[in-house]
Amino acid sequence: MKAFSSLLFLFCFSSLAFAQQKKIALVFNCESYLETGLNIDHKNSFILDFQKYLVAQDYDIQIINNPLGEEMYFELNRVKQYYLKNNFPDGTRLDVFFFGRAFSRLGKSYILPRDFDSEDALKSSVELSEIETLLFDVQADEINLCFDLIDGGAHSSSF
Repeated sequence: MKAFSSLLFLFCFSSLAFAQQKKIALVFNCESYLETGLNIDHKNSFILDFQKYLVAQDYDIQIINNPLGEEMYFELNRVKQYYLKNNFPDGTRLDVFFFGRAFSRLGKSYILPRDFDSEDALKSSVELSEIETLLFDVQADEINLCFDLIDGGAHSSSF
């Protein structure tokens, strides 16, 4: 909850500074995994509160619940193409959020989509730097990547 309070402060402060901007939020919420030992038990209440907050801050919001790895790439590419095809006013802001599990290996960080497979951890996860690379060409004035990640727990040792 402390991290959420800090995040809310950050967005309240930055929203005041850019009151006239167009704000778009792409939210990946992964709490139900095919490997049931990875499931997160917050029953979507957090994401509903977060959605209400974003609506109150005048965001255009898209929430993708329990995305498969392919869905994550598809949505990120869709947002990229949307930005490349449209002229947005100065001050346009894109915020990408991921709530779910992650792990680090050999100095790289990975997020776990719903179809993550611990038997093939690197191939079935999404490297954070890939998300940055995918959004590199987006012509928004401000792009924020926000990750609220939980360690893979007992499964982390098997990666």
